[in-house]
Amino acid sequence: MTTDDLLRGEHFTYFAYGSCMNLASLSASLGCEAAAYFAGAARLDGHRLAFNYASLNEPVCCANIEPAAGAIVEGALYRLPMRMLDALERREGVHLGRYVRCAVDVSAPDGRRVRALTYRGAVTLDCDAAPSARYRELLVRGLADAGVSTSYRDRTVAYISGLRDRPPEMQ
Repeated sequence: MTTDDLLRGEHFTYFAYGSCMNLASLSASLGCEAAAYFAGAARLDGHRLAFNYASLNEPVCCANIEPAAGAIVEGALYRLPMRMLDALERREGVHLGRYVRCAVDVSAPDGRRVRALTYRGAVTLDCDAAPSARYRELLVRGLADAGVSTSYRDRTVAYISGLRDRPPEMQ
């Protein structure tokens, strides 16, 4: 099933792994209460959470996913009305070519495998670098909002804390 297949019908399933896990932030982008569309925590196997998406607004990085054998990314699963796709894609910078749509198979809260839409960074660096303090706060709150496992949350927070600033030559 392709991303186009996922976008046929009245709703689509969306897997968020970065700041879109944060219900208040996503609600502001969508113009409605995102909590009404939250389906629960989900898991994406065979990928790692990376911080190699170079922000346009500041010399920092934002979340991205990359294939990685044996790795797992936990996040939030939403079932969104199709009318929200444009707002979501504006938030993700799809119109600027910054993130691109992709289809992934995730483990849903009930254990079923579900095909979902997500976004991957199209403009990435060769290394991970620290997010801004603002983005870090959004992400940490989003990890709680999504209900990810405590071990995943703790590992993610520790990883972010250990990241260095984006090198000047990559700004």
